[in-house]
Amino acid sequence: MATPVTKQHILNCQFSNWYSLFRTLTPKAKVIKPIPTSILKYLDEDGIYLKNVSNTIEDVTDRENEEGREEEEEDTQVSSYYPDKSTIQLIERVISDLDGAVVPKLNWSSPKDAVWIMPTGSMKCTSAEDVLLILKSSDFVTHDLDYAFDDCIEEDNQEADSTSQRFPSDFSHELILKEWFPIHPSTEFRCFVKGKNLIAVCQRDDNYYDFLEHEMKEILPVLRDLTSKLSEFPDPNFVFDTYVQQNRAWLIDINPFFARTDGLLFSWEELYAMDYEKNSPEIRLIPKGAMPSSGGANFYTNRVPFDLVAASQGENLLEFAEKMQSLTSESTKDEV
Repeated sequence: MATPVTKQHILNCQFSNWYSLFRTLTPKAKVIKPIPTSILKYLDEDGIYLKNVSNTIEDVTDRENEEGREEEEEDTQVSSYYPDKSTIQLIERVISDLDGAVVPKLNWSSPKDAVWIMPTGSMKCTSAEDVLLILKSSDFVTHDLDYAFDDCIEEDNQEADSTSQRFPSDFSHELILKEWFPIHPSTEFRCFVKGKNLIAVCQRDDNYYDFLEHEMKEILPVLRDLTSKLSEFPDPNFVFDTYVQQNRAWLIDINPFFARTDGLLFSWEELYAMDYEKNSPEIRLIPKGAMPSSGGANFYTNRVPFDLVAASQGENLLEFAEKMQSLTSESTKDEV
């Protein structure tokens, strides 16, 4: 049975709340808290703007009108929210301190849904502009900013309401810059802890690796050992991400034991029903013969406008093209 998630549990899963406890288990990171106001304003504004990039776009159709020029002027004004020089310098200093490349995140979420916008195709950022661009492009980051406590309850209230969804008065958003380094996806695992016990483990990558089933005999004791080292975490139930390197498991993240956290190869109905047993944890790996992933399908719907994705569902190329032509014609009529 699902247990309602409390606001305090969500707060406990903030990076800064657990990083101080488990610093020796975690790759190097720097927490900037509170996050500079100029970054919050930039992330909260519509549109994506880059430093020293002109907002003027040549109209190749030669049909630009005065209204279009006014909209560009408005965009130029909005771009003034780009973080100030001191904030940019702060981020650059941290990047330099962390060997020149970082992975950014806010209190809970990394912008993994926005890697499509990065030249590297990953969350690797080597400049302040990279950091701001990927954060600005992420729906996951927007969730941290505006909806972190949705569906939460207070400790003394068993029903979610508008009060329980508000940010606490002493709350502050934070920017975390984590040292970037290459990780082979076969070494990444998501672990589910219930009652301080490891009940389930699954791989994070959605590709089949023929060696994993055999290697899990050596990996599982390492994951159990890391779980025991996380006993100081204040909640009995939580989810953590890890990668295993040379018989050591590194802590990457801690997430709420809650259906909003991706169960990956487990359903949350299964996880809520599980209890610790002698043969725990249950291990799930991508089976042989499963459709391999190119690595680009993850978060596909975050890459293009929602209407475009919705319009393309279940159709062949010709049907999709005809529908898009119809949508374009209707849009043109509305503008006349």
